[in-house]
Amino acid sequence: MRAGRPRIRPAAGTAREFRRAGEREKASKALEHAISLWRGRALEDLRGIPAFESIGRRLDERRSFALEQRVELELELGNHQALVGEIRALLDGRSTWENLHACLMVALYRSGRTTEALATCGRLRSNLVEDHGIEPAPRLQRLQHAILTHAPGLDDCGADQLAGVNAA
Repeated sequence: MRAGRPRIRPAAGTAREFRRAGEREKASKALEHAISLWRGRALEDLRGIPAFESIGRRLDERRSFALEQRVELELELGNHQALVGEIRALLDGRSTWENLHACLMVALYRSGRTTEALATCGRLRSNLVEDHGIEPAPRLQRLQHAILTHAPGLDDCGADQLAGVNAA
């Protein structure tokens, strides 16, 4: 994994630059390229050594962030139907990843699958309450309300506007 690491940072940096310039499709492709450089967990063979466990977790978090950013970009580009299966696969074993659940809810809603979007929120809430004793973040509660009320901006908003729905 170490050999591939120097190529990942520039690709992710390029994606950030494209996104700032409003070139979402190029940003998504750059992130897709960066993500494709990863194979399995970072530093898998060295995870038994405490220092490498920490570094490996940090690198895995960078990959997760890149995945989340790419999904948000694809939502902005209107590729919600194609994302549903991909997001569900990413959520396997990550039953409390709130941001990605929010993306799935939006993708389902935009695909005309409102009931599934709301069921996704219900499952997330159950997982959070049963496993951790906490409610979903307020932004997810607002997103659920926006879906329930068919908020007009939810149909075509980009991730920056979705963040407004989620963070307002």
